[in-house]
Amino acid sequence: MLNQFGFIIEKSFNTTLSIIFSMLLIIFIVSFIFLWLSVPFILLSIKKEIKILKEEIMKIDKKDGLD
Repeated sequence: MLNQFGFIIEKSFNTTLSIIFSMLLIIFIVSFIFLWLSVPFILLSIKKEIKILKEEIMKIDKKDGLD
């Protein structure tokens, strides 16, 4: 009787760990996909900031007459 009870507890524990690891794996994969989907938006934002900085440098260059 005690042996069967121990087997049931062990099986339940293994199943619980399996579910927890599966959920962690799914969360990791989904977050990884969302990170890769955000890359184009980050690159567009960087491109926009570089364009603004370039325009500011051109204004300063024209104003100060640095050639």
